[in-house]
Amino acid sequence: MQKSRLTALQLLSKVTVFLIQLVIRQVCLIAESITFILDVQKILRKIPVKKAEPIKQNRSLKPHGSINCLKITDQSIKFPLEQSILIITDIIDSTKLYNENPLKMQFFVESHKKIVKALIKRHLGHVVANEGDSFRLVFQHFDNAIRFAHEFIAKHNEEISYFKVRMAMNKGLLCVRNLCGFKVFGKPVNDALELFKHNSGNQVCIKKNVVVKYNLKNDDILCIH
Repeated sequence: MQKSRLTALQLLSKVTVFLIQLVIRQVCLIAESITFILDVQKILRKIPVKKAEPIKQNRSLKPHGSINCLKITDQSIKFPLEQSILIITDIIDSTKLYNENPLKMQFFVESHKKIVKALIKRHLGHVVANEGDSFRLVFQHFDNAIRFAHEFIAKHNEEISYFKVRMAMNKGLLCVRNLCGFKVFGKPVNDALELFKHNSGNQVCIKKNVVVKYNLKNDDILCIH
């Protein structure tokens, strides 16, 4: 009888210790989350708020109208899309990172989006599609597109180390429509998506014929196919 009482007490003691450890772990997780939120708020307070400067539109550019497109073409893009430059961005392992720490991932994805939107204005590009954390951008001039790519990767490396981004650049006939949200499609889109499948991050995949055409110098961010 006494032995069974001792066994019951030992079992109760083990259960009590387990519950105490479980509560302590939960308290630690809550404390870490609160600390992370406070740290984020401190960072946000230090970031100066800048008013976006209006972009000067080049009135000499004629709106496109000759594209053989079955969809409604977006008229806010004031340059022809027959030979426009396409850039697609993508965050590597975004689903896995969201599952590991959704709060932290959400914060850095918002920072990622702010970088894209700030640089796209500076280099006179257009966001023609935003699917989750992936952007599809178009530029009229190749110089603007390549400068955007360089600055984007440099800024990303400087401010966001939690994840890497991969990019692909292509040129060709695109069709853009604004029917229930922006969409862009065409062969350059499919080719660009194929290009960066093996991209390990913080690089721009680009075709060799484009590099030759624009006399690009090979550097660390270019992945030439």
